[in-house]
Amino acid sequence: MCFNTTTNAIFTGISTYLNGRDKRIMREIVLGIDERVSRLEESIDKEYIKSDDYKNFMLKTMRMVSNDERHEKLNLFANIMVNAALIENSDEKDGRKYLFDETIDKLDDKLFGFLLRLSTLKIAADNQKSAGWRGDETDLELLGVDESTFFFYADYLLSVGVLVRYPEMEVKEGALSYHPEYYVTQYGLDFVEYVRER
Repeated sequence: MCFNTTTNAIFTGISTYLNGRDKRIMREIVLGIDERVSRLEESIDKEYIKSDDYKNFMLKTMRMVSNDERHEKLNLFANIMVNAALIENSDEKDGRKYLFDETIDKLDDKLFGFLLRLSTLKIAADNQKSAGWRGDETDLELLGVDESTFFFYADYLLSVGVLVRYPEMEVKEGALSYHPEYYVTQYGLDFVEYVRER
């Protein structure tokens, strides 16, 4: 197949860009993994990292990394690749890491940080529902966001499956009012625990 000169220049430019970008991204992710492994080496399951399951997981994750331009997500991918090798997570039958990979692909570091802060509020242990995140002034101050950002992030995380929203009704001064309350789902709590930096 023969391309004209302009088409050839376009494809050469794209190829050069992708090769440079891929090398840069891979270097950044490998440096992130190396830093974490150095810190956590005693907690890494040395046998598990030789397994086909872990190699398959690494390959799948690296493909996701190479397809993403968002450098801020590299920390999350580096975290999950190292955390999946920790002794506590090194069960070949545990497929959560693959689901968590897909969830990372839908987030960025700001959304993950927001979810991490939301995950500090849990439903009370006595099965009585505690107040959720409402996006009121106190919540906004604690979370470090404005009201529109709170609801934008919360609704997006709801669509990803890491949050749930319950409608709350209350009567104040004879008037019925509605406000949504957001809670981190069990999946969201497990995700945060698995993906957070150790």
